[in-house]
Amino acid sequence: MLIPILGLLLCAGRYEVKAEGSKNLTPGTTSPRAATNATNDYVGYLQQNDGNNTREFLNEGSSAAERMYVHVEPNETVHYGVHRMNYNNTHTSLRIQLRYISAGTSTINTVMSTQINPATGTNPNNALLAAGPGVIDNPAQASVGPNYDGTVTGGYNPLSYTNITGSAQEFWLEFVAVNTDGSVVANKVRTAYDIWDVTVRAATGEKTGRLYSQSWGFTAGSDVARLASTFSLYPLIPNPNYDGTYFIKRVDYAGMQPWGVLLTANSYGVSKASGTYKDWRKSRGGSFNTAEYKLFVNDPDPAIYPTTIRPSAPTISTSCRSDNKGAIFTLRVDQAGFGTIFIDGNNNKIYEAANDRLLEGLTQKGDNQFDWDGTSDTGVTMPSGNINITYSSGVGPVNFPIFDAENNTGGIIIREVRPGNTGNIDYAFWDDANLTNFPAPQQNPYGINSAEGAHKWSGNIGDVVTVNTYAVGLIARNQSNNITYNNGSCLVIAPVILPVELTSFTATAQKQQVALRWATASEKNSAQFVVERSLDGRRFEAVGQVAAQGNSASTRIYTFLDPISELSGSIYYRLRQLDLDQTAHLSPVVTVQLAAVAGTLYPNPATSEVAVRFAAPLPHETAYTVLNAAGQVVQHGTVLPGAELRISVADLPANGLYLLRVGTHTYRFSK
Repeated sequence: MLIPILGLLLCAGRYEVKAEGSKNLTPGTTSPRAATNATNDYVGYLQQNDGNNTREFLNEGSSAAERMYVHVEPNETVHYGVHRMNYNNTHTSLRIQLRYISAGTSTINTVMSTQINPATGTNPNNALLAAGPGVIDNPAQASVGPNYDGTVTGGYNPLSYTNITGSAQEFWLEFVAVNTDGSVVANKVRTAYDIWDVTVRAATGEKTGRLYSQSWGFTAGSDVARLASTFSLYPLIPNPNYDGTYFIKRVDYAGMQPWGVLLTANSYGVSKASGTYKDWRKSRGGSFNTAEYKLFVNDPDPAIYPTTIRPSAPTISTSCRSDNKGAIFTLRVDQAGFGTIFIDGNNNKIYEAANDRLLEGLTQKGDNQFDWDGTSDTGVTMPSGNINITYSSGVGPVNFPIFDAENNTGGIIIREVRPGNTGNIDYAFWDDANLTNFPAPQQNPYGINSAEGAHKWSGNIGDVVTVNTYAVGLIARNQSNNITYNNGSCLVIAPVILPVELTSFTATAQKQQVALRWATASEKNSAQFVVERSLDGRRFEAVGQVAAQGNSASTRIYTFLDPISELSGSIYYRLRQLDLDQTAHLSPVVTVQLAAVAGTLYPNPATSEVAVRFAAPLPHETAYTVLNAAGQVVQHGTVLPGAELRISVADLPANGLYLLRVGTHTYRFSK
């Protein structure tokens, strides 16, 4: 019997009500809140009008980099509300504006403008807002989320707007202090909001990963309070090797003690006014314009911000300089980005300028050379002995400048989200050489990935300075340990000799197939090439094989045709070269773009559910099937007429690749 899954889901009950805002950063629901909280789950409040700590964040007329945005697709509805806290200053009425810019113009459109007056009765500093739409009474309401249809028990009464503009929009919210007659207050006062929510809902449920800013203004309420243990933001880091795809990190700021702080992320550091990228990323005194990357409250919606492809671990070889000292290192990488070679002269895995040498620079795909003259970073000749070499390839530079955080005794923790293992702690680096009172090590080019946090400071030394911690979207590392080095002579590291020298590998889209072509300059004891295909750039499956030459000293050309009539979007290929003894070697990944089908599938990878947003609504009931990687039907049903399909995939095996066929269209996803 075919089951109408969509109708079953809609009739079985409403989707879980959630929220996006303070619930994520400061989820504590105790009210009223005591001066101390052992679980540390509520400190960290939105703040505006605190000078350089917030700039024009949340204000009317702010620059694009200082707005709080929410991405809303056509016919989706955004619900929002706030709670203003008693924060020393006398407050007036609040006008909340929802705005967007028409595509291809500079015209600002205001779609919602709501004035909320202070509550009557006992109300210190006029902080509390009068009950009504857009006002969240307590943290328990924010935890439940918006009462969007009048039936959500415990939810707050939201302001709401449905996107009827006909296209996706980047709406933003403005909080404007006004008099009771609606006129704008001339003197802006420092204001904080301890509870706030911006939730996007479609007909099928909430859409998280939509709320972001490039310049977040926050306060802990004092210079001794610590941000909540759950206080994290998610930077969206583009991969220049694959346009339109992203690395996603999670930055944990828990333990930071800011009276007021500006949180941003960018590709360069603190200031590009002078010097090289090494100078740009150094911490320094003062405030700087550092906003560039979007910082989300949740993992950005993967249907809108797709995951990129991981770089492979680099390889290294050496050749001798003309003076026969040190070495010329050749670092081979499969994605352009940033390369480092750390020569640990005393084998302690700690950077010490007098004993070690750090070679670094921008890299292109393929071979990149780094010249070492045999000295440490202070110019001292490195003595003979055993040394370690750590060589890394980083893609997607990301910096986290923090302005005016007096103390940060918990440090910074940077975690991988996409691609990679969610929560895996990444390497954090810094250079505080310009801040002479900062603790040792003032420079850390080797990196720390400690669960206890990295880059810590105390004693209020972060006051009115910009402290930068930097990382990369994804770092791939290798090491060569205990290498014998003779002072004054050439360092030799034997290169990895592959049995096959691959000189080219391409993929070209043709009608209902992809043509793969590769060439080898030489082969030794090679058995075969296994062609592997991936729908997400991470999980690969074999789709065919081609016999290898075996042994050859001349150029050999190979071809393979892969039928792809049921696929679309980005398809990824690699070669698994097998030796006669079945030892395997992987080639770099190549990508081909196939024509898109009529709709968008999300989330991908899926967990418990998968949805398709159709380019045009289905006019009638339509059959669908889900196939596994072996082509077997593992689920089927029918879709009711409408603009979106949503089905449960909770029972499908994990770590698998699947095709969803709806009528004549096919969508791919992984789980």
